[in-house]
Amino acid sequence: MGVLIAAGLSVSLLTGCNDGDEQVPEESPSVSAETSSAGLRGGTFNARLPSGASVRITLPATPPPDEDVDKLRKDAGVERALYAKISIDNRNGRQPVSVSRLVLTAEDGSIYRLDALPKVAPEWTSERGDNGEWTNAGGDRVSEEKARDIDRRVDDTVAKYTGDVPVGGRGDEILVGDLSRLPATFASMELIPSMGDSEERAVRPSPDSRNEPAAPRPASPADPAEPEAPEEDPPPGDPGDETTEEEPPADGGGSESTTDPVPEEPTDAPAPPQEPVPSEPGTQPTTAPEAGASVPPVAPSVPAQAVGEQQPVQP
Repeated sequence: MGVLIAAGLSVSLLTGCNDGDEQVPEESPSVSAETSSAGLRGGTFNARLPSGASVRITLPATPPPDEDVDKLRKDAGVERALYAKISIDNRNGRQPVSVSRLVLTAEDGSIYRLDALPKVAPEWTSERGDNGEWTNAGGDRVSEEKARDIDRRVDDTVAKYTGDVPVGGRGDEILVGDLSRLPATFASMELIPSMGDSEERAVRPSPDSRNEPAAPRPASPADPAEPEAPEEDPPPGDPGDETTEEEPPADGGGSESTTDPVPEEPTDAPAPPQEPVPSEPGTQPTTAPEAGASVPPVAPSVPAQAVGEQQPVQP
């Protein structure tokens, strides 16, 4: 919040201290990164400054844009640094310009800041303790000769990268952040240019079209792995894949039923033999008809003896 307030105050001062030639600030042609639902990733970005200069940002700059600067950082005992390279084209600008800092806002609200190298490098100087021993910026003990060599190289670096890019010219500047790496994605980026010791209005660079797009939204567990073709309903009257239960044949064949069968009376089995039935004298003994044979009508029995004959006694 303090950074934003300071930037707002700087803009107010610049507006009030205009030299009479009223300057209409130009809107940056970039699209606000906050409108991107997928977020931003590291890569290259472009922006136009209010003074008319155009800039190209490489973030992160790997390998380091100046190997001597990175070697100086390591000798100074500074463990980590993230570089951004700012290429300024001021051929269409109206005044000298440089870059003060770059501010990134992560999607969780965290702030990441990279400052101009002339502002960061003085923090890499060595120190001499009360006991006369020298330590570098990382706290490691070094010889006096080594310490003085580091301090000299720091002064040379600050002198090399201090100053604005003149109107009609081009130049490269380096920003340094106390970071080991960028967040995977971030919501917005703001570049704060400067003129001498004063800062200009912040601009929001737009990502280059060649940048790697942000990762897509992870698939929800409810989402299918692959879309499946919808199943078509069978037309009316068409049983489709449904199986109909077939009626068993009359002779009891077919598949077995899952329920206990009901015993049936055999129809084709022969009837058991029966004992002859005694009949009246003069008639044939009666036997049970075979199964399936027609039974002839039984004629009335007529006594065979003549009138006056005595009927035999049955045993």
